[in-house]
Amino acid sequence: MTDQLAPYDSDPPAPGLRSMSWMVDKFDVSARALRFYEYKGLISPLRDGVRRRFTPADVDRLREILRLKSCGATLDEIYALQQVRVAGEPAAIRAAERALAETLAPRARQRFADASAQLDALGEWRGELGLSARAGQSGEAA
Repeated sequence: MTDQLAPYDSDPPAPGLRSMSWMVDKFDVSARALRFYEYKGLISPLRDGVRRRFTPADVDRLREILRLKSCGATLDEIYALQQVRVAGEPAAIRAAERALAETLAPRARQRFADASAQLDALGEWRGELGLSARAGQSGEAA
């Protein structure tokens, strides 16, 4: 069954709770991804039979999951940070956040260097083909 045809969102959720389809639409994430995040312990939606109902805390956690993933964090790293936050010790939370940020910075720099090398190689090849060295310039043949 595809995510779009899922029958579990036909009834509106209780006030303050969000449906699976709302989460999918709001965050442009698949229902499968939401179920996987639940499986990994990153979000904990309530259950109404087979329907998942997402609390405001789930919405906030998903927003953070997506932000940290966009920074290059793994789901295991995100889970570990969430566990520190659950413990609630402000100094430990700040230390864990800083450590994760320091871990992610070199990864981002490496991805940038890899992408730059890939663009350089593509530019050389395009030049050999008689195309503009910069991909995507207007006015060139497709």
